[in-house]
Amino acid sequence: MDAYWSRRTHDAIARFEEMATGPRTSRLNEEVIRAASQGRVEELFVATDAELWGTFEPATGAVKLMPAMGPDADDLLDLAAVMTLASGGNVYPLPMSEMPGPGPAHPLAAVFRWGQAGLPEKIA
Repeated sequence: MDAYWSRRTHDAIARFEEMATGPRTSRLNEEVIRAASQGRVEELFVATDAELWGTFEPATGAVKLMPAMGPDADDLLDLAAVMTLASGGNVYPLPMSEMPGPGPAHPLAAVFRWGQAGLPEKIA
């Protein structure tokens, strides 16, 4: 099973990297969380050694990040993963050092099912 999951993860990262400059990927925390709540996330990468505390209001899509865990804070990484799985997406837990994308690592990265404008994108 390790070889199977390793290959799936590698293929998903390669797909993210190929699409990284287009409208179907993001590493912006708020954008990824909102997309997950809308069922738009096809593949989600979540850093296993990071924390992202805050609140999410599903009715408005408002995301408020907090510097630390507190009584009103949720683990937004777990929330994004649960919402992605609930809508049939795939979740890939990775160490922060292996998160896809250029530059500094981000705790969330996603491939969307359709572009950010809301219309499906043609895939060759």
